[in-house]
Amino acid sequence: MGGPVVGVTAPDVFPGRARANAYVTDEQPAGTLTERIHRLIHDSDAVIALPGSIGTLTELMLAWNLAFVAPFSERTPKPVIAVGALWAEIVSSLAECLETDGSLVTLVDNVDEAFSRIAERAKPAATRQQPGMLNDRANASGALRREQ
Repeated sequence: MGGPVVGVTAPDVFPGRARANAYVTDEQPAGTLTERIHRLIHDSDAVIALPGSIGTLTELMLAWNLAFVAPFSERTPKPVIAVGALWAEIVSSLAECLETDGSLVTLVDNVDEAFSRIAERAKPAATRQQPGMLNDRANASGALRREQ
């Protein structure tokens, strides 16, 4: 794919952790985890959650929540994409238990699928598959649609 890769890190929070990974071309340190998460989500055009742990779960939940509340302030929600079976299970379970809109999180199996979903969303509306890929609300019960 190519291009610059920005990595927002929190070196003061994790002093023993290695710096940003080898793909990062622009490391931007944040002073706290809260600042890091805010910058990750605020400064991005889309949120992709790769397999991870509790920190990634926190980022995914905040991105999902912001996508949920965006229409209340007349904003378009950012795409939120979760990669892998673990996130599919978590998002599916939470959407059902909380009776909330799980379709705000697009579930995919791999990174290539995630980028395809973003590329599809970036197309002009006239050429995009309908209904709107990432936020199809056809299923009012809040059940998830797994992208095929």
